[in-house]
Formats: sequence, C-alpha cells, structure tokens
Amino acid sequence: MVENSYNCPLCGAKMKIKYAKKGVHIGKPFLLCTNYPTCKGLIDIESQKKVEACDDNYQKTNQVADKQIKFFNSGKLEVKSCVEGYQAYCFQSLALPKKVLSAVLLKKEKYLSSLLCSKFRVDYIAPNKNVNIEVKTIFSLLLRLLNRGFLTMNSVRVENKLQKYFNITSDNEEYNLFKLDNYIIYNNVVNNVDSHNETSFINKFLKPIFGDCWASHVITQVSLNSLSNITKLKGQRVDFLLSQYNNHYIIELDGKEHCEHNEKDNQRDTLLNRSGYKVLRIKNEELNDAICGEKLNACGFVPDYQTSFNTYEKYLIANKMIHQIQIAIVKGLEQGYVNLEDNINLFLESKIFTNKDLDNILKICLEDLEELISNFGTIYGLNLKIDFWNKLKSPINISFANIIDCERQLIIRDISTKDNIICDIEEYDYVKPVTCENHVLKYFLNYIFRHNDFLEGQLEAINKIINKEDAIVLLPTGSGKSVIYQLASFLNPGVTMVISPIISLINDQIDNLLKNGISNAIGISSKSNIARSNLSEQLKYNNYSLIYLSPERLQTGSFRNIVGNLLLKNTVYCVAVDEAHCISEWGHDFRTSYLNIAKNSRTFFAKNGNCPSIIALTGTASSAVLKDIKRELNIEKLNSIITPKTFDRSELHFGIFSSKSSDKEITTANIINYNLPRVFQVSKDEFQSLSFEKTYCGIVFCPNVDGQFGVANLATKLKFSTGMKIGIYSGKMPKGISGEKEWENIKNETTKLFKNNKLNLLVATKAYGMGIDKPNVRFVIHYGIPSSIESFYQEAGRAGRDHKFAFCSIVFSNDNGPTNEWLLNANTPLEEVRNIIEGISYSSNDDISRMLFYHINSFKGIKNEKEIVDKIIEKIQNAKTESIFITPKEEQNNFEKALQRLVILGVVNNYSIDYSSNEYNLIISNITTNEIINNYGNYVNGYNKGRTLTEKNKLRKYSTLNKMEFIKKATHVLIEFVYDTIEKGRRRGLREIYELAKEAVSAENQDLVIKTRINQYIGSNFSTYLDEIIEKEKINLMQIVNLFEGKVIENEQIDGIRSISELKQLRGEASRYLETTPDHPSLLFIRSLTEVFMNNNNDILKEDFENGILFAINRYQINENELYKFIRYYLTQIYDNKFDLYVDLLNIAMKSVNDKYKLTNYLINSVDDNNEDIISIQAMTYLETSLVDVLENVNKEGEQNG
Repeated sequence: MVENSYNCPLCGAKMKIKYAKKGVHIGKPFLLCTNYPTCKGLIDIESQKKVEACDDNYQKTNQVADKQIKFFNSGKLEVKSCVEGYQAYCFQSLALPKKVLSAVLLKKEKYLSSLLCSKFRVDYIAPNKNVNIEVKTIFSLLLRLLNRGFLTMNSVRVENKLQKYFNITSDNEEYNLFKLDNYIIYNNVVNNVDSHNETSFINKFLKPIFGDCWASHVITQVSLNSLSNITKLKGQRVDFLLSQYNNHYIIELDGKEHCEHNEKDNQRDTLLNRSGYKVLRIKNEELNDAICGEKLNACGFVPDYQTSFNTYEKYLIANKMIHQIQIAIVKGLEQGYVNLEDNINLFLESKIFTNKDLDNILKICLEDLEELISNFGTIYGLNLKIDFWNKLKSPINISFANIIDCERQLIIRDISTKDNIICDIEEYDYVKPVTCENHVLKYFLNYIFRHNDFLEGQLEAINKIINKEDAIVLLPTGSGKSVIYQLASFLNPGVTMVISPIISLINDQIDNLLKNGISNAIGISSKSNIARSNLSEQLKYNNYSLIYLSPERLQTGSFRNIVGNLLLKNTVYCVAVDEAHCISEWGHDFRTSYLNIAKNSRTFFAKNGNCPSIIALTGTASSAVLKDIKRELNIEKLNSIITPKTFDRSELHFGIFSSKSSDKEITTANIINYNLPRVFQVSKDEFQSLSFEKTYCGIVFCPNVDGQFGVANLATKLKFSTGMKIGIYSGKMPKGISGEKEWENIKNETTKLFKNNKLNLLVATKAYGMGIDKPNVRFVIHYGIPSSIESFYQEAGRAGRDHKFAFCSIVFSNDNGPTNEWLLNANTPLEEVRNIIEGISYSSNDDISRMLFYHINSFKGIKNEKEIVDKIIEKIQNAKTESIFITPKEEQNNFEKALQRLVILGVVNNYSIDYSSNEYNLIISNITTNEIINNYGNYVNGYNKGRTLTEKNKLRKYSTLNKMEFIKKATHVLIEFVYDTIEKGRRRGLREIYELAKEAVSAENQDLVIKTRINQYIGSNFSTYLDEIIEKEKINLMQIVNLFEGKVIENEQIDGIRSISELKQLRGEASRYLETTPDHPSLLFIRSLTEVFMNNNNDILKEDFENGILFAINRYQINENELYKFIRYYLTQIYDNKFDLYVDLLNIAMKSVNDKYKLTNYLINSVDDNNEDIISIQAMTYLETSLVDVLENVNKEGEQNG
C-alpha cells in the first residue's frame, strides 16, 4: 500500500501510516488522516482489499480498526420510504447534555460511540398541498439550526427540566452510550421492499440475527450513489444495507436474471468494496437452505437490544428523543405535512419508559419547540401562532419505528451507516430578516452558546450583520468577537464566510464550535489537503452555516470556481474578516494575502446582483490600521465602527524583569519557579501541577524559532529547569523535524494537549495565540521586548480570557542602551540601521537589535523593492492581452507586496494565484496618468493629508514620460512614501515600548506604570483633537498651543491640559498616532511637549523637537513665521519647566532651521511687553556668540591662506 495514494474520505486530505500502540491491534498498521485531530478519519490497512480501478471518480475505501467508528464520506443518504406513498429523510444529530458532550469530546472512544447513535430517518405521507415559499424557507433555516451538529445540545430549558424530572443531581453517573441506540422494540416495522423474497429474508434471517433492535441496523433499498459517490450508478439501489459497529455489508438477493448481468454486478461490488462495504450475494434458491444462515452468521453481527437502563441512561435517551422529535416536526412543517396547530401525540414501544414518562418528555419537547419557533419567526417578521395541544385538530402521531393504525403519523427510526449523513436543506433566497429584537437575540445566544447575556459591543455588531450592513468591530482580546458572526450565521438566510489568517486559529474555532455542539462548519486553508472534487461536493449541500477560509484560498482561481457550486442553492450572506488588522501594512501582523478581500468577496460571492455584507473584527485600535481597514474594505459610514467604552482589561496585571541577554534563560526559569507562585499566592508544586481547568497554564513568546532565543532551545532548557510539561509552537518548522507534514501534526497535537490542560506551558512564536480561546491562560512571558505597545497588549491578551487574575511580563534586555537610542531615532536612515545591525555580533545582540534584525528583513530596502516592481512592470509592458501570467523568482511575500503597489495605483485591477505552480494571473487595467496620480493622492490622503499635495506634485513632474516609465516612477515614489512613513512608524512603535520598559523596570509599582501607559496609548480622550490636527491639509501649529493652553471664551478658560494624568494620556495617544505618521511635525511637537512637563525622557524630548522642526521645513512647507512663533512658545515652556535643558533646546532650534539668523531676529523682535523676555535675551546672546564664532573662523581661514 502506498501511503500517499489514499485520501481521507471525510476531508480529502492525504493519509499517513501509523502503528497501534495498545489494544488488540497493537503493532498493526493503519492509515490516519493528516488533518488529525481536526479530522479523525482512519483506515484499517489489513482489512483493505486491493482491487482494480474501474472508475476515475471512486473514493478510497476506509475500514475501521478495532471497534471504533471513524469519519467516512459525508453526504446525503437517499433511501426508499418505508411505506409506498411516504417520503423519507435521513438525519445525523444527537443531543447530549452539556457536560456529557464535553466528556465525550475528550475521549475518542466515547466520541465515536456517540456518532453511532446520532443517525435516524423520518418517514411520513407525502403532503398534497403547496407551502408558502417564505414560511417553508424559515422552517428550512430552523432545520439547519437544529441540525447544527452531529453531536449537539438541546436548550438549557430542556436539559434543566429533564434533570428535574429524572432527579439527576450529578453528572458523574455511569452510562453506556451504545444503549442510546438499542432501547426500542421493533414489533411492527414496515419496510418497502421489492419482493416477497426480501420480506421473507428479513423475517427468517435478519430479525433473529440482530434481535429486537434489528430495524436500526437494516436499511432496505438504499441509493447506490449515496453509498459510493459514483455518479454513473445514479438511480440504482441495493437490496439491504446492514451496519453494526465497524461491520458494513451490502446484501443482494439475486434472481435468475442476474446470471446475465454478472459483469455489471461484479463492477458494482468492486465499487462498493472500495467504498468500505463488503458485498454478500445470495441466490433466491438459497433462502431456504442452511447455507444462507451460515453466510450471514459469518458476517459477525450480534443481537443488540438492551434490557437494563439506569436513571442517567434514561435521561440521556430522553434528550435524544426530544431532539429527534423536534427535527421531525420542523421537517414536517417545512414540507407542509404538519401544521402549527396540530394535536401531537407520542408512541414508543420500549421497556424503559412509562406512559407518564412519555407524556412528560413530549410536554417538555413541545413547550421548548413552541418557544424556539416563535422566536425564530420573530426574526423574519412572522407572528407564528403555535398550539401543539389543539384537541380540535386531528392528531399527528409520532411513532418510534413502529407503524400504528392512524390517519397521520411521523415515523422516527434510528439507523446505522458507515458514513456521516449531511442534511441537505432547501434554498434560502426567499427571505431576509426584518427585525432584531434584543430579547430574541439573547434567547438564541443562550440557546446555542449557553451564555446569559451579551458582552459590550456584541449585540450592536450582530444587529449590523443581520441587517446586512458593513461594520468594523474594534473590541479587546477576550471580548467574544467570534461569537458575533457565529451567532448571526445560524439566524441569517445564507452562509457566513470567515477569513482567518492562520491555520491554528481556524482549527481552534472549529474545535470550540464542536464543544458547543456545532459541526456544520468547515475549515479551508491553502495547507489543508481537502480534495477539490470532495470540497465541491460538500459545498453543494446547504447545511453549512460557517465556512472558514485562509485568505490565500480567496486568491485562487480553483476555489473561485468551486464557489459557483455553493451559490447554486445557497447565498453568502456575510463575510467576516477576522483579525482584520492583518489588512494593514501598518499593522504588526500584515499579510499581503489579506489585500483585495473586499473586492474579491463582493465579486465572487455575489448572487443575482446582491453582495454579502462585510464585518471586520480586530482587537487592534491604531488609527493607521483603522484607516487601512476602512479603505481596503470600503467601509466609510460613521456609524459603521463599533468600539467599547474602554480597552482596559482589569484582570491583566503586568511586570518587567531586567536581564542581560546571556542570563535570559535563568531569569525566565526563576520567574516560573519562584516569582509566579508568589504572584498567584500558591506553592510551587500547586502552580506547576496539572489540574484540569484549574491548571496555571502559560505562554512564553519567543522572537524566533531556532537559535539561543528560539522556542526549541528555550523549551528544552525550561523542561530541565522547571520540570513542567512543555510544548512548542511556531509557524516555521524548527530544525530537527523531518518535514512539514510531521511538524503540522506535532503542532496540532500540541495545541490539543495545551487546550485540554495536558501541558502547563507553551513556548511559541506569535504564530500561536492570535484569537486562540483558552480560558485559563494565567500568565504570558515575553522572552524579549515585543515590536510595539499595541503588539504587547494584543499578545498579553491571550491570558485571562476567563476574566480572572492573570500576569503578563517582559524579560527585558537593554545591553546596548546608547546605541539603541540612536537606532530607534526616526531620523536615522534605514541603511545606517541596517549596517549597524548586520555588524553586531550574535553574542552582542540585545532585545532591540534582535527586533531590528527582523525589522530590516521586513523592509528589504527601497532599492530592492524598486527592482522587484520594475520586473513586473516590464512584464506588463510586453503583454499583448489584459491578462498576463507571471511565475516570480522572488520570495512570495516580497513579490505580492510589490504587486500590491501596482494595485494601489490602479495599474493592476486584480490577480489570482495558482499555489501549486506559483503562477500569478494579473488582470491589467487601462488606466491613465491622471488616474494614477489621483489614486496615489487618495492613498496618501488616507494617512497624511498634509503631504497629499506635495506627493501628487512628485508624480506630476514625471507626467510627460511614456506610460510605462511613468508607472515605474510612480511606484518608486509610492515605495519611498511607504518607507518614509511605515518603516519609520514601525521603529517609532518599537521606541515607545522601549521607553515603557525603561520606565517600568525601575518603578516601585510596575503594574501601575505599565497599565497606565498601555491605557494612555490605546485611549481616545484626545482623538478628536489629534484627528483634527492631522486631517488638515495645511498644518496650523497654533492648534498645539490651543490644545495645551485652551481658549478664552467670554472671559472663561475652556479646555487645555490641566493635570499630569491628562499629559500622560495625551503622550500615549500621540505616541500611537506617530506610528501612523512618524514625520508629522504637530505630533512630534505634542509628544515632545508632554515630556517638558514631566521628569523623564529628556532624550526623546530633544529628538522629537528636532525632528519636528526638520520635517516641518523639508516636507510640509510650513510658513516660516508660524514655525518661529511656535518655537518661541516651546522654548518658553522649556524655560519655565526644564530650565536646565533650555540652552540645549535653543541650540537645537538654531541648528535645525534653514536660517538661524532669521530665527534669532524673530525671537529678539517678539518681546512680550508685560515682562522681561528671557528668550530674546538668550537669542541675542546666541547671536553674539555665533558672530564671534564666525569672525574667528574667518580669521583662521585668512591665516591659513597666508
């Protein structure tokens, strides 16, 4: 058997060979899905038969090893109705109590056993009336909600009432899950068979073999296509499908006519073998012979009926029955067979329930269903009057398996199959929600997720989605952003596409959905091996509520084609862009694949001219990132942005630990062994023990994968020094791993162990954690300084998601302080930074130089980026069509970044990627020079209106060039602007976290200092002022004076900075804005002035003052007198508050302006009449000193010249 020749029949991924480590099959090989544990598909190799291929479309077989049931294909099961004139529908959904579901998901054996009990069919007389299409659609949507999981939950109300009725006081009772499928006595089951021989076969052989529960293991007249997925066999049926545990047989009773069709029969049998079924053919003349019984006995089937049930098992069966009854009734309502005012009765032939039990079970069921239907109808504006107790109506009798003598009945019958069953739902295009009453949404929040109330911002955002409005949701980590689109997806008439940046986040969300009883979600990434044909097949069914996509998939032409299959019966109602800050090049997690999401979504997910709404979600609040999100997603309405009252998370507490780089490992071990137990006030043993959800779990974030400061090395050292259970996680594969597949498996297993509290500690890069929902992460340690305050807060936010005390810290190494100050100065050219960083030996690195190493690798240099984009332009220039194909030699991210420059300018309209061949298909636009200039102006205008005119003029001077040369120059100017703003902004962000660490490390109350700086940084008290300052095309420096001093209106002082706390708040917010626009003079002056009134950071005070003057003159063409006027105001504040710096700042001002004599003259002639002006005196002194210096230099030059 060739390992890679087999695909998992559930998800289409490749299979890998494993060997059983325990049980009766120990040492024996089996094939396991490479997407394990997300997918649990496996194949028993020994039972696999080698067969000749006779159809290109067949699915590989998949047998179950031991007595475990695995995932096979998922599809619609088509069976013949049990009675002529009836209709049959098959479902797979088992409702379990919350705690039982949680326990089942932790144990593979229990999980697979539960799947055995989750399948059933509903038969009823075909209705003879047409149903209102809108009402029918609403019940289809409700059916999708009820079928949201193979293993799911009833409402809290049902669970509580059943617990009370059965007197359940503990969830630690013993129970046998197999009993959930073997409690009915089948005395009057009707099977719609094709011959008397088939009826005789059931009575004579099948009933004795399986016992009283025979009917749950026998299905007659099953569509061959739904068993094998072979389209050429469509319309054909098998006589009998027998399933029990891992035993799956097709029984065919052959008459004499089959002698003429041996070749066709053999072909059918071969295809069924490949699909995991054994085929047994019995000739009609053998039915009366002993040999027939011998053949069947050899199949290994055994009687299943259970006679003894404890109280807890009865409670579980009642949960199952209620869920089945609700699905059956809603399906009947959808098809028009059941009415909302029908009198419903229940019949069950079993030894476990009394009539009183059945009456109470039905009462609990129908009361709950009435509430569910009423609330669901309200969302769509329907006042559905429900009365399932109306004695004036003819009754509908719900029977479990057995036919009863009545006019109208629904027959529910458990069934066994090898494959998972997908419930194929009707179309959704006929209705739209019309109301979103808060109490209704709160009902469904509790019904689906068991939450009692919404967190801040959730309700408003859900209303946006349901009303099909675009929105940007800025909420802090741990605020339940994912619940927003997940809840809405079950209420909307269509599917929700979720764009998610990393595979671990997709897997984590799907795992959390399973814990909430939801499996009608699918994850599709560029690395998932879901076969294209299998994916297309799965998406044609209308049962998915959520489809998770990596952004790369949206760029591929093959996936765009598959979307067409989805839209045949479904609608993409909403596109949720998770971790939306990845859109922005200003963001700390920028992904080129996130670009064009809005354009692609509105193009390829549109149906009949209707586009999905887009909701962007992020915990990052920087103004630059927000502007990028708004521009890229084209979401501009003022009321489209949802923010909380505060981003503060009171449960998070902070600390800084200073350490030399060479001592980091020891420092980190001491933090874990000694500091953290003291912080949490527990013993070391208790802190490091594994105690389920009470475990003190933590994450250590490392800057890289390998090397001294990488995850692999640190994890090894910490295992030895702490004795904790430790795992590692990174996007890039560490050294020593044999291949990417092995690494993906290790990561998946590590994530599972960590989430299930089998590991104390995860040592990871920031590839882990974005959006990960693990409630009991009690601490986060940064093994080095993060890239910004925002990044630190985002990553620290992995802790305390249960809103309980958590501790977040940085192990800070500032070994090269003076050099770091210079490297982080925005005025230091990048190439000089590059030369210094590349010249520092590995042993001499510290936190800043390590971060800058990654920084210079992210920004390869203006020259390098220009060369890449020039190559693309040359390809475009030589193109003879509007669509060209390029296979780049450059690294993918660098190429796509260059490509995006052309998208910004409008030169490239769109592009798709074939990842298998690394080929890009570019759609070229026919754009004019003026349009390119305007596009560039709009781009600059989105970030820095003060530079818009200057930047556009740079392009206008090239407008006489031929088009391609102009495009080259335009992209070069764009690249220079990006480096001048984004590159310096990133360094500015690193400077701010560096300043925070320096201040906190010597503070008495580190938690207070860090938390205050973070809250000031992410706050918005001064956002109105700062937005007004940077949004103006012409800079007015007097606005700064008004900001600090306030205004006098009618002899009353209004506004102004009145306290140190306000100064600190302004400092934090100005720092954040400077990451967006690092060269804006007003922001630099504000940032510098805030330090004038405080007792630290004199270096950054001087640096920002000097850069503010230089940028004001060289980039913003600020009026000379206005600049001098502001410098005079600034120097006055220096004189009054930091006199010891006055001379230094005066010298900086004089040396920074173009004409120091003009500035001196201005200062001298602007004396304040009310008091002696020290600035004028100092200016005159400076002028006299400068003249003496000039005369001395002249004399020296004269002496030298002889």
